[in-house]
Order: sequence, then structure tokens, then C-alpha cells
Amino acid sequence: MQGNAFSRLIITLALACSALLSGTVPCHAAPPALQVLTENLAPFNYIKDNTLHGACADIVRELIRRTNTDLPRGIRVLPWSRAMAMAKSQPNVALFSTVRSPERERLFHWVGPIYESQVVLFKRHGTACSPVSLEQAKQFRVGVLQDYYEEELLRRNGFPDIYSVPGVPEQIIYLLARDRVDLWLQSWASGRYYAHRAGKPRHWLEVVLPVQQNELFIAFSKDTDPDIIARWQSALDSMRKDGSLHAIVSHFEQTLAREEAVELPVDLQETPLVHSEHPLP
Repeated sequence: MQGNAFSRLIITLALACSALLSGTVPCHAAPPALQVLTENLAPFNYIKDNTLHGACADIVRELIRRTNTDLPRGIRVLPWSRAMAMAKSQPNVALFSTVRSPERERLFHWVGPIYESQVVLFKRHGTACSPVSLEQAKQFRVGVLQDYYEEELLRRNGFPDIYSVPGVPEQIIYLLARDRVDLWLQSWASGRYYAHRAGKPRHWLEVVLPVQQNELFIAFSKDTDPDIIARWQSALDSMRKDGSLHAIVSHFEQTLAREEAVELPVDLQETPLVHSEHPLP
């Protein structure tokens, strides 16, 4: 009897091992590690000398440190359209710096805000187009970066002539210089930076219309572990309370002012902007 019992036990163990090896017994794989993605868009987050720079990049690095987040691949810098597609389709993906727009609200979980940017309509200095409203701007061809918030804004407002360029701001500078587009909808800081880098004179880009002030967030994919999102938001709130967030932003803006690349003009500081349509918490 004892021999038969022992034999049955051996058979049972053998069958169990065989089932595990064949995959017939369900098992739960560990969720993928968090991926943190960004793009190369100065001055918020950009590559210089093979290093990621910018206020938003520095803020996210500090959040990674405070939350003890393990990033086997580090912060990945990808084209915006590719990074956005990954954040929409894969679990445990964080994407910065992302405008929290009505079109995107239900696509992600949100941590932030981490920074603010001002969206304006630029023209090349000396050209005749000078719309005083978005409605008047519809009669002109407007350049935007593809899949950016600015493209969403134009399409939402029914602009008929949009020239969408895949993630290369220098290309829009080229188009403006050759009158291929009349206007460029972009954050003031990025537009000024890329015109400066392209060697254009200081006033080559002219603001014709301040459009909107946006707060920038970190967008987490919908299937991200809720504990990760809660820890990141808590860490950001702590940075705001202890002054470290303000210190990073102040240092960044002082550096930009010294380089005379994207200092904010007085007329924009004093001009009331249209705020985001989404009520931010």
C-alpha cells in the first residue's frame, strides 16, 4: 500500500512538472518595467553633447530618484509620434512633456503639472499677415509639428490650411523663410530657440498672436500600475512644497536668459492669454 501511494505521488509530481513546462498551467508574468519617454524638443527636454537637458528633464530625473524608480533603459528620447503611440498602446509608459488637452484627457493618467508653456502664432518679421484672432488666422497657411498639441488645437478650431511637419522644428523655419507657410503655431520658447539655433536675427520671428497658456504634464499609459502614478504625484507634490521644483525652474530660466536664447518678452508677460479648455486640477 505504501509503495502504491508513493508511486501515485511520483506520478502526480511528474504530471505537474510536465504541465508547468508545457505552459498548460496558467502563470502570471511580471508587468513590464516602467519606460520613461521624452522627445528632443528644446528648451524643455533636449539632447546636447549626448546628454539630456532642460527643466522638464531635470524635474523628471528628480522624480525618478525620489520614487526609487528602476529604469533599465534610462530615459529614452524618441520622435514624438512614436513615443505618443507607445504611451497609447503599451502598459507602464510615462511620456513627458505632454499638454493635457481635451482630446488626450481619457487616453492617459496624469502627473503634474511640471512646467508651463505659452503657445503663440509666429510669423516671419516683415511679412504682411497680421491676424488679430484665431478666426482671422484661418485665412493663412499655418505650420505645426505633427501629432503635437498645436495641431490638435488647429483642427479643433476648423483651420482649413494646416501644414503638418513630422517633429523637426528647423523644417518650419525653412518653410517660413521661403513663404511656404505664413504662420507657425508653437510654444514661444521653442520657436525662439530654434530660430536662434538656425542663425536667424533676434527679431526674425515675430509674435502676431498670443494664443494659449498650457501646463505640461507627465502622461502615463492607461494600464500603468496605479501605485506608480500615486508615488510620482506624491513626489512631485513634495518637490513643490520643499522648493526644489521652483529651484530647478528658476535655474533653467536664468540659464536661458543668460544665453539670450528664449527670454520672455515683456509684452507677452503682460498680455492675458487664453487658458486651456480643460479645467486643470
